[in-house]
Amino acid sequence: AGGVPNGSTGAKSTHRRRRRRKTRPARKSPRITCGTVAVVGLAALVFAAFVLVWLTKTAVVLRDSAGGVAMGGNDGRDGNGADTAAAAAAGGVRGGADQAQGLGPAEPPRALRRRQKAVPKVSQSGIRAATTNQVVEALMRLAQMSSAELRQLLEPPNGGADSNADDPFHLPQLREGQCPWSGDTVLQWLPQRPSLQPSEWFRNRGDKSSDRPTVAVYYEHLSKAGGTSFCKVATANMPRKEVPRYYCMPSEPGMADARIGSWTREKIRKYFKDKPHRLVSNEWEPFNHDFLELQATSETDLAGKNKDGPYLMFLTSIRNPINRLLSAYKFWGHLNNPAK
Repeated sequence: AGGVPNGSTGAKSTHRRRRRRKTRPARKSPRITCGTVAVVGLAALVFAAFVLVWLTKTAVVLRDSAGGVAMGGNDGRDGNGADTAAAAAAGGVRGGADQAQGLGPAEPPRALRRRQKAVPKVSQSGIRAATTNQVVEALMRLAQMSSAELRQLLEPPNGGADSNADDPFHLPQLREGQCPWSGDTVLQWLPQRPSLQPSEWFRNRGDKSSDRPTVAVYYEHLSKAGGTSFCKVATANMPRKEVPRYYCMPSEPGMADARIGSWTREKIRKYFKDKPHRLVSNEWEPFNHDFLELQATSETDLAGKNKDGPYLMFLTSIRNPINRLLSAYKFWGHLNNPAK
């Protein structure tokens, strides 16, 4: 009705639209050259070789795993636990009592290979850790020796690289990366590796959603060996109500330092049940060996089923003996000399 603007006709406008349209050239199919074929063929060959190598390694791992299970089962029946663990680890079986006896399920090949690479090869020497009582007795024997006896025991003979045959540590060989022990040996000074479960309970002690056993830190303060610094770190990182005020040592009426080292197990249990403290320190009393019974060691303890706690985690700090002696002399001989 209004016509075409600018006086142009509909046919002319249609012609312009047609002229604007340009015909797109048809896409050409890619040319396959001899070089392309060679590259693709080479890639397929490399992939086939990789698959073949992977299948071969898988077969070897499965064969070794079966051999390790068989060895673990035989050793488990013979009752040789140390050789069982070594044979099971060499055969690629997961660690643990069940797997060492050949009772555990086989791992997938890929997970098994990762574990074999992560775990160092275990020798058949049968080296084992000692019990806590054995470690305490061994260290007490060394502590009661004179300096001349210790020097004769620990220093290499004639200044050589070989250690004394009676040396319990054999540090010269260990520094050279050699294992000085052979056969079924129990290292009297080597303690068992503690479980990490109590430390996890201690870190998450503020979580009220789960019923965890009570865990507290027992710090054995060796005089002039960093105990005050340790207490300051604990005060800065723990809630104030959990740390005793007097150098982390529990107090009693009329006693700023209640000498917790002289307490009984029953008294220390009652203390942690009645007080919110989760850290105690002992400096002036000898270490009470009975407190070692308050660790979480049994399967029932570690499963959190034993609510008779609290459980104790033991910590200490040590210092170079010469520096510790100089610090003690400065502290008692000058700063706090009773003769002044």
